[in-house]
Amino acid sequence: ARKGVASSAAGDLRHIPRRKMDMINTALEELKMEINKLGASEARPWGEFLKDFKQPSNLVERVDTNFEYYKGNYALLLIGFTIFGLCIHPEAFVTVVVSLIAIAVLLM
Repeated sequence: ARKGVASSAAGDLRHIPRRKMDMINTALEELKMEINKLGASEARPWGEFLKDFKQPSNLVERVDTNFEYYKGNYALLLIGFTIFGLCIHPEAFVTVVVSLIAIAVLLM
């Protein structure tokens, strides 16, 4: 049953007019550029970001250093959770506004 659902969903995309697909692709490219401006282009490799955590000798210094080094990764996570939250509860527009403010503050 799942196979049929997936193929019917893919079939629906084929019926979108080429002009609309071009508009969607353009919008996605613009979104990608804006996300990169927010720090995504500074993201470190995810394998490095998720490496084994060792207990630091100075937690405050470690958090500051870690955030500065991985701020692009944290920005991407925050953007991802914001998009996920909007998909689950579209009426939660307030969440988006607060998250965007948080992203702006974190990347300053």
